[in-house]
Amino acid sequence: MAELIKHLLVGSIQPYSGKSTIILGMAQQIKEQGLVVAYGKPIGNCFADGPADAVDEDVRFIAQTLQLPDNCLRPTLLMLSPEMVRQRIQGNDKNDYAQHLRQYLQVKGGDLVILEGPGLLAEGSLFDLSLLQIAEAVDAAILLTALFHPTSLVDSLLSAKERLGDRLLGVLINDIPADQAPFVATTIKPFWKPGIFPSSQCCRVIDCSGVSASGSWFAS
Repeated sequence: MAELIKHLLVGSIQPYSGKSTIILGMAQQIKEQGLVVAYGKPIGNCFADGPADAVDEDVRFIAQTLQLPDNCLRPTLLMLSPEMVRQRIQGNDKNDYAQHLRQYLQVKGGDLVILEGPGLLAEGSLFDLSLLQIAEAVDAAILLTALFHPTSLVDSLLSAKERLGDRLLGVLINDIPADQAPFVATTIKPFWKPGIFPSSQCCRVIDCSGVSASGSWFAS
């Protein structure tokens, strides 16, 4: 029997491309299968009550929606703000965030740990918390979300694959206009099939409307 993925890291090619919505959809389906889901967001950036608020709003919302107990929540390591960036650059913030992140592996609770990554592939690099750095620290597979764009989407996916390598499990493409759905189905979908690209870059695109809102496709 194949070993189950313990950590799944959901990142994005650009901000506001549906990470939290996808996480909620996946978590609900996993819970319906009788498995226990844990959740964490290593980098917080959604301040409910201003930068002084130590709890990311996404974490609060997902924890409440999924009714997650405390042992199924992983702590946010960094609340990202201009002040934190300044402190890091000036050498005042000497935290070893990568070491703190590895402590996730020691926490019990959850058959699958879904981590919400930063909004960009490189975001968090200053703190050793970029998407790839998080994935390597906890040995996670990566699921990306991306917003549809008729000319730049494929370039973005190829660049992400080159940077993330074999850790990239798949890509969920959001906000596909109805008139562009045939283009995705008949052009982008075959474009990722074996024989078109080297095997290391091959993906297949399948309908994933059951996981997210309609107008989404999943490349795995």
